[in-house]
Amino acid sequence: MSEPVGKISIKQWQKFGLALEQFAAKEDWARVALIDQKLRQLLIQVGKPDDEEQRQARMELAKVHRKVLNQLITSKEDLSQKMKQFQTSREGLSAYHQTELSGER
Repeated sequence: MSEPVGKISIKQWQKFGLALEQFAAKEDWARVALIDQKLRQLLIQVGKPDDEEQRQARMELAKVHRKVLNQLITSKEDLSQKMKQFQTSREGLSAYHQTELSGER
């Protein structure tokens, strides 16, 4: 079982959101994943928010998290598309190269 942590301040929740946005903007997905993991641990440890300010801060963080997740999904789809294009052009170049080689003989 996790050790309980003290109350997380509104500013700290905002810092997590800012860090998520900054690393997502740089497409540093490894760091985004680390922050996500830390957030999950903290949310489990601190439990439900005990006041309206905490609830609002977490809702704002959830919005940032969804935005970053959508950004990650878009980036993954873009990369997948680029990989398909690369594969297609690689096969075409390979065929062209084979044609050139066969013409030399």
